This record gives sequence, C-alpha cells and structure tokens, in this order.
Amino acid sequence: MTKKINPRSELIYLMRGFFSLPVVISLSNNGVLEKILTSQVNATKFKSIKNKKFLNSIFNYLANLGILKKKVIKGKENFNITILGKKILSRVGSFHLLNSYGPFINNINKILDKKSRTNISCDREENVLGSGLTNGRKFFPKSFEFFKRDEFDVIADIGCGDGEYLSRSIKYFSKADFFASDISQKALIECKKKLRKKTNRITFFKSDAFNVKNWSKILNKITQNKKKKILITMWYVVHEISKNNRHRVINFFKEIKKNCPNANVLIGEIINIDPLTLSKNRDISILPEFLFFHEISGQGVLKINDFDYIKKKIPYNLSNSHEFDYVKNKNKKTPSAIIWHLTPKK
Repeated sequence: MTKKINPRSELIYLMRGFFSLPVVISLSNNGVLEKILTSQVNATKFKSIKNKKFLNSIFNYLANLGILKKKVIKGKENFNITILGKKILSRVGSFHLLNSYGPFINNINKILDKKSRTNISCDREENVLGSGLTNGRKFFPKSFEFFKRDEFDVIADIGCGDGEYLSRSIKYFSKADFFASDISQKALIECKKKLRKKTNRITFFKSDAFNVKNWSKILNKITQNKKKKILITMWYVVHEISKNNRHRVINFFKEIKKNCPNANVLIGEIINIDPLTLSKNRDISILPEFLFFHEISGQGVLKINDFDYIKKKIPYNLSNSHEFDYVKNKNKKTPSAIIWHLTPKK
C-alpha cells in the first residue's frame, strides 16, 4: 500500500528550513554548537555572546523541535541535546553546504530576470567548510579502508578544498609527501592554515583540475623517483569538470594516465538520480537541492549508468569501490554517492 502523504507536514518541512538553517549555522560559527553536542548548556555560559536573551530563545526554539530538552534548575533554564538532536547537529556539515548556496538562492529574482545564463556562484569558503565536515564524517574514513597504512609515497589531492582529506592522510600515510591543488585561492589559504603545523612535506599549487598538464608537471617534479607509489585523490571534482559529457570525463582520466602513468586514482562523487525516485525519497536526501544548484551553475552531476560506461572506457581497473545512501524506487536501489579506487591498466 502506498504511504499516504500529509500535505500539512510536507508544508511544514518545506518552510522550517527558512528558520532552522541560519539558526544552526550561527550556532556553529559562534562555537555554541560544539558545546551543545558535548555538555549541558545555558545562555549565560557563553561569554562571547552578548545577547544572552536571544540565545536562550534559540535554545527554546530547538527544544520545541525536539533537538534540545529543557530542564529548569533553580530558576535557570538549562538544555541538553536529545538523541534526535545529536544525530542532526553532528551533521552540521550538511547545513554549511546548503548555506553556501546563499548567494545563488538570494538572487533567484535577478536570475529569472536574465534571458541568458548569468554567473552562478556559491560562498566558496562556506562550501569548502561544509564539504570538509561532511566528507570527514563519512566518506574519508571509508576510503582509508581501501589501503594499508603507509602504502603510498605521495598523496596528491586535486581540488583539495580546506585540506580535511590531507589532514587525515597525514596521519594514515605518515611517511608520504603531499601535494595540494585547487582552483580556488581561498581554498588553498584554508588548506595551508589547517596543514601548516602538521607537516612540511607538502607542496601547494593553484590550478584548474581539468588542466592535467598544468598540475601534473609540478606533481612529477615531486616524484622524480619513478618507483614512488602515488595516489591521486579527487573529491567531487568530476561533476565540476564534466559539463554533463561523459566523454569529457573519459578524456580527463586518459590525460591523467598519460601524464602520471603509474599513479593510483581515488575519486568520490555524487550521483544524479531521476526525479521520480528522488520525489519518493525527498525526506531522506538533500540531492534535489544539490542538483538544482549544479544544473543552473553549468556543472554536470552524472548518472550511475554514466559511471558504468566511463568505467569501461578509461585506462584503469576498478580495484575497490563503495556506495553510499541508497534511494529506492520499487525494487531498484541507486546510490547517492560513490567512492572508486582505480589502478592503472598495464
């Protein structure tokens, strides 16, 4: 039997994000969220917050949502996180990711008024932060299961963002040299801040990921010893360079093989899922929001059958893989994201 949809609850879900998203982001940015996740809180404990009354109202709002539980002790309102709240707020990276699309969402009227495509952008710094938090919680730990400790001599993260993956790699591949590249200068600045005290065996280079000749030239200088084992990692880079053209992606991988013939490649990607399936899983996935932004910004999130095709055409073997967050439509399951470990064909 098909589950009956309650229009009122659907309406509330759609509207609630208008309030809850900026509230959670503000708590995260002001260091309040970290304390909420680990201890009992009340508004008076936060010396850096000037408007204590407003902060207390935020706590009461979250209590009304079931995220916090209020307890009055000696006339003072104290709050503890609930089980539901911990599950939600520990995923703060997802809030930062959606919030990074603010420049796009807040300009929809202007975009509608343009006859041709206008510049579509996100808050890159916020996007980098959200990606690092989200991937660090879920995707990065899984990827390390593919490899033995210190298996590689060089780790090259293309599209490095804020350096969260490299920060974890430094612990796992403790003897390796590192290479961080991103098209965004802001991302590289944040990456340098994060990694500065962790290693001096790292090279930073600003480059478009699609320009393989550009960044591989610098990478190859680091790896002049041809016996060094190299791992090239790319987290959510493929959809930024694909332009919805799987042959463009195939050529991209061929360029990597040509310029770094012995390197292993690790990619993480989100998957474009058809509207009918997403509509039946709208309460468990924020892919509709991701796909909306990426479509209008000209980026190309590929479908799972595109990746199946690409896998057959690139000069690599799929050595290991993992799929995340399945969405269902009847008997068919489609992953929302994948990780691939690719080894070069001889």
